[in-house]
Amino acid sequence: MLDAFKKISKSDWLVIGFYWLVAYIYIIPAYFFKGQILETFLLSLIEIFARTFLAVMIVYQLFPKESDIKSILYALLKATIIILMLTPFFMIGDGYYNKTEVDWSFSSIAKNLLSEAQEIGLLCAILAMKKFFNMQSYAQQLEKLNVENQLRNLNNQVSPHFLFNNLNVLSGLISQNPLLAKEYVNRLALIYRHLTANTHNDVVLLEDELKFAQDYIYLLDKRFENAYQFVIEGVHSSAYNKFLPTCSLQLILENIIKHNKGDNHHPLKTTIIINESEIVISNHKNLKESEIEKSGFGLNNLKKRYELLSDKNLEVTVTDYRFTVKLPLLNATS
Repeated sequence: MLDAFKKISKSDWLVIGFYWLVAYIYIIPAYFFKGQILETFLLSLIEIFARTFLAVMIVYQLFPKESDIKSILYALLKATIIILMLTPFFMIGDGYYNKTEVDWSFSSIAKNLLSEAQEIGLLCAILAMKKFFNMQSYAQQLEKLNVENQLRNLNNQVSPHFLFNNLNVLSGLISQNPLLAKEYVNRLALIYRHLTANTHNDVVLLEDELKFAQDYIYLLDKRFENAYQFVIEGVHSSAYNKFLPTCSLQLILENIIKHNKGDNHHPLKTTIIINESEIVISNHKNLKESEIEKSGFGLNNLKKRYELLSDKNLEVTVTDYRFTVKLPLLNATS
């Protein structure tokens, strides 16, 4: 029973105190005119305690978390029974204060019951509204924490995945061309500088993401020579102030290399078109015969991050000849 009082916050107690303060501004003067100052004070304290106790029990203990009609009606029935059981005590107190004989007729009990229900009901309504807004606030805080944790987990997957793939590339270059391997390491260091700077960022400016993607394309050019071509077109000036999920372009480019083959005579061309609202990345399909097992990591990662960050969705279009991904650009308010 006392667990109900543990659920009350400091702000809830302030609301209860303000309620009784306002109520007794109108009630106490009328009582004081009768000259029963001490009795008025003591009976007022008892009344405040009893009605507050009842309101707290009804709102925080009796009413269920479920909002179905059956549960609510059952809670109202229990609250009515409790008020009915305590109504005689309130009647005795009023009779003692007013020095009148208590009327135990049915109509008198019903009248007092309705009066008590009305007074306690008003406090219950105020506490219920406060409880509702508290729950909404807590839900928003929990949702924010959950979103942040999920974003952190998704972003943390990017760096190990990226490192693993590039170390494999570097391993091949060391034996084939040590000088190129050294330059590759330098470029890789620049890329990891970007990753380190954006470790705790869920999104990055398009301008920064483009620089990062261009460094990554440089590594691909060095590794595959002319087998893959990447062309960036239509960079709209207003788009530079927009945002993307961290490492978006790198993940898409990696996906293209992973599943498609190209050669110096027939390079695989990928176009990256940037307009005001989105980036459209499209490439000819030339799937590898012994294609690496599809984990779906890159696209699934991006889809989840867009779901968490905004109401915009990543779009993927696949035909017999082309593979197209549309990355929506995010505003700062997203």
